Amino acid sequence: DLLFYFLAIPFLFWIYTSIWEILNIHGFSKRELILYVASNIFILSLPSWVRDEIEEDIKEGDVAVWITRPTPHYIVKICLYVGRMMPVFFYSGLIFYNFYIMMGGAHLLEFFIAAFLSSLFYLFLTAAVGYTAAYLYSTWGITSLLFFGALLGGGLIPLELLPPWARKLSSILPFRHIHYEVARIPLGAHLNPLLILWVAVSYLILKAAYALAHRRLRAWGG
Repeated sequence: DLLFYFLAIPFLFWIYTSIWEILNIHGFSKRELILYVASNIFILSLPSWVRDEIEEDIKEGDVAVWITRPTPHYIVKICLYVGRMMPVFFYSGLIFYNFYIMMGGAHLLEFFIAAFLSSLFYLFLTAAVGYTAAYLYSTWGITSLLFFGALLGGGLIPLELLPPWARKLSSILPFRHIHYEVARIPLGAHLNPLLILWVAVSYLILKAAYALAHRRLRAWGG
């Protein structure tokens, strides 16, 4: 993880500053662009690949043993992955905290809270995708849509770089609140309450996906 950060930040900084110089984007200084890139690297480093493990459990039948248990399968998986995510969040947070202090970032505690909420959004959503394996041969196509959602949400490049039609589409999707608005907190913005709303919505989507998978597995006879 440390090697990834040290390699990714200079490389992406070179790409973003080149874009900034070529397109002459107004409203972003180089310091702000560095903070924006670093913030999104931190956000994208946190979500886990819970989808792969859930899909494997369904395909191999391991999830069937949870049908009669009082604790739902998705609760166990989410708790396990949050437990795995916390050490990464802690150590990565120390690295980025020092980096933000050096770069003059603002509202750091608020940013780390928002970044954790963003990771929960992806955790719930990818888990929901995993449970669609009860109906689909492969969930990779749905997962690829999350990548485009992150792109439209400013996860790879600021929204200012997107064409007008993409910015309009971004305004009605949740990913803008997950990436763009969170990455702007170290630049002086504040946590948008809509982020909390979308985390709650993603959890409801996970519950619905699990209920459908549960029904399917019962139809199969466990």
